[in-house]
Amino acid sequence: MTKTMMRNAWFMTKRDLKVNKWSFLWTFLGGMYFVLILGGLLHVEEDQWSIAPDLLIVIFPSVLGISFTKDYLNYIKNDTFTKRMALYRTMPIRIEEVVLARFLNIIICTIYNTLTLFTVLYFLTERMNGALTLIPYIGFTITLVGYSMIMSACYVYYELGYSGKRYLMTNFVMTILLLIVVIVAGVLNWSITQHLIQGQVQYGPLLPAVSILIGCLTWYAGYHITIRHLYRREFR
Repeated sequence: MTKTMMRNAWFMTKRDLKVNKWSFLWTFLGGMYFVLILGGLLHVEEDQWSIAPDLLIVIFPSVLGISFTKDYLNYIKNDTFTKRMALYRTMPIRIEEVVLARFLNIIICTIYNTLTLFTVLYFLTERMNGALTLIPYIGFTITLVGYSMIMSACYVYYELGYSGKRYLMTNFVMTILLLIVVIVAGVLNWSITQHLIQGQVQYGPLLPAVSILIGCLTWYAGYHITIRHLYRREFR
């Protein structure tokens, strides 16, 4: 990765953020909807615990790096991402720069969503405040960010590498798989949220450190795998 690549990727990222300058507001409002629901669900008593908090805790962080833009609203109908990649291939823009710009965008969105939404969640959730003080809660949040990194690497691969319909189908399948995991955990009376909180208390900074490390390794692999796939892909 050269300075020129980084500079070009950053230019593309800034342009995308400028074009979609209102996306942060819509992303915040949409995220607040899930945060308010999750905050309410985490107030239930121990014997009333359901799979709903676990479902949100695995779905919500998985989209921390995604902003609500018109591209995501129209990608099925117009195959937006495929058309954009086809346009880039006709321009003096390297595929590496396109993929890098996408990851830079995800980094910015993840930081923004994490700082805003998880701050609100902390003050909304008395149950979590009782189990985690501020520092452990930050570790808990970072652990979820690592999980978000893993999921976002998959999203980038299918977003840039396949058609809008294939991307939609992949998102649907991933959501169903997560739902199955949560349901199985619920049947076994194994709360994902509670175990994450207990793990943070027990292992301290080790848990978020491992999560971020796995996330970084996933990004490194995802970056190179996506590039190789795009060089082989035909754009029509």
